[in-house]
Amino acid sequence: MTVSLTKLIEYVPGFIWLKEYPIRFAGCRFNARMSVIRLTDGNLMIHSPCPPDMSIKADIDALGTVRIIIAPGNYHYLNASKFLKAFPDAKLFICPGVEKKDASLTDACLLTDEPDASWSTDLDQVLIRGSRFIQEVAFFHRPSRTLILVDLIENYGDKTAKANWVLRFWWKYVFRMWNRPKPAPEYQLGWNDKLAAKESLERILAWDFDRIILAHGDLIEDDAHQIARDAWQSVLQSSACDSSSYNAAQKVRLLKDFDQTCALMDDTLITKYGATKAQQMQAMVRNEFKVLIPEIPRLLGFRTRMLNAFLVITAQELAAYKGLKKLGFRPGEIWQICHRALRMRANTVPKWKRWFLKQIMFSKLLRKVTARRAALKQTGRFGDFEIEYLNPENESFDLGINYRGCGNYNFVMKHGGAEFAPYVCMSDIALSEAFGWGLVRTQTLADGCDHCDFRMKKDGPTRITSKTPAVQQVVELISAQEHSPSHKDPGDIENVRPQQ
Repeated sequence: MTVSLTKLIEYVPGFIWLKEYPIRFAGCRFNARMSVIRLTDGNLMIHSPCPPDMSIKADIDALGTVRIIIAPGNYHYLNASKFLKAFPDAKLFICPGVEKKDASLTDACLLTDEPDASWSTDLDQVLIRGSRFIQEVAFFHRPSRTLILVDLIENYGDKTAKANWVLRFWWKYVFRMWNRPKPAPEYQLGWNDKLAAKESLERILAWDFDRIILAHGDLIEDDAHQIARDAWQSVLQSSACDSSSYNAAQKVRLLKDFDQTCALMDDTLITKYGATKAQQMQAMVRNEFKVLIPEIPRLLGFRTRMLNAFLVITAQELAAYKGLKKLGFRPGEIWQICHRALRMRANTVPKWKRWFLKQIMFSKLLRKVTARRAALKQTGRFGDFEIEYLNPENESFDLGINYRGCGNYNFVMKHGGAEFAPYVCMSDIALSEAFGWGLVRTQTLADGCDHCDFRMKKDGPTRITSKTPAVQQVVELISAQEHSPSHKDPGDIENVRPQQ
């Protein structure tokens, strides 16, 4: 349904009216939506108010008396105080957290899981918990069987009007939300207690709603209940799914990814070891990887995607160590093969995608968030990963963190790879150079230090060293080979046999 941007439109006859209005956020132009709800007693509730003007005030006055104004989310309060001035007899209710953003709203009533007596006859509500970045209160209008949300679902796609190319780019190519209703990116980036979130969402799904009013994007009027369940699937399923069952289900995909890497290495291995031994090597490593797949830790949440990718790489390299060790290879030789494979695989990522990921990594927003976390002495904990954030201000790096705990290191140690653990850490050399991270690192947990020091400078030189002598010797020898004037193919495997 298309709603006029200039006037209040009746949506559910006698019950709900809608008003859309344009907004801009982070370079994106799109619309937000206000709802006006007539309660059983004839009074009006304003949900997610728009900027008030004489026209909208006249339209609302024609419907009845405004008694309640609702600022239902952390990003839907900016017009609340203005609306209260336009309707001074109303009472303002705000989502928890809004009072910290706007000091003028500290006297407003806080919304909870329980509806206020003034609207309990008509509406149920749920305070959405489990996100570190964003909160909102979802409402269910029982007489019209209408679910009313702000950011818990956004619905942009080919039919959406007034969505500029910037929004289309982010929603289609970055967040994968174009034509796919999902929670706002702030939710996807910030779920930190999925059990609490799941409980909130299941309470909503227990309501018998037929349609969904959203603050952003197209209204949902068909199959609304299933669309909501699909939109929240990652939260609803994640808390009941452990790493073992998830990775077992992903076995085909992970083995396909492994085989693609092996295919890149065919010529190199055959040239170096001969066809028969190369085939034996790949078979041994593949079998070890199949055994490890159900053991790979799975971290939950949008922010853990990169960490999950690193864990898969670590499992592949650990499989290489376990398999090739049985064939008489030494750790230094095995890591050279892994280094070569990772270089080749990273180079298959399109340049535009590497460039784009680098822009996100070093974006002003991420640097600002990191600096704020550093100032608050916040620590990020994701499974076995424990991340300490550093403020890059007046420093030689753009992004700095210390790993006080590392899931990759723990995984390798748990599965019999103690002597190989310091080599696994050196895989960041190929990744940093391929993606332009400019990573400088002087120590790791695998070296016996109390943390791994990561300092990144956009497009800066990669300088990664190890405090484990045998590992450092291999790193230096490979670096000398790859920077030799006569070297044409970086990553070639040589007979480097450091002291063990």
